[in-house]
Amino acid sequence: MGIEVHAVDLLRDQSHDLSDVYIWEDVVGSLASGYYHMVLMSPPCSTFSVAREAPGGPPPLRGCLPPDINGLQGLSAQQCEQVRMGTLLAVRTAEALSLIHISE
Repeated sequence: MGIEVHAVDLLRDQSHDLSDVYIWEDVVGSLASGYYHMVLMSPPCSTFSVAREAPGGPPPLRGCLPPDINGLQGLSAQQCEQVRMGTLLAVRTAEALSLIHISE
């Protein structure tokens, strides 16, 4: 089919860490140049999940509206880092999708 896939997975290789600004800048450059024509990203959704509302589950980390969507008050340092990383990767996903050049 003439398709080449570049799988980026942090669990496979530390050089795939999309939270690293230098690695991300390389990805953005490739996307902006039209090198990639399709993107499938799956940022961690655990901090956004409504499953955190379920009895007996992990506590919610975010609210539905600003400012709580960026993290609830009273979170631990580890929870704040989870929220920060989830937000960063969600924003980078949106940025990547905005850079895809669609050819007809």
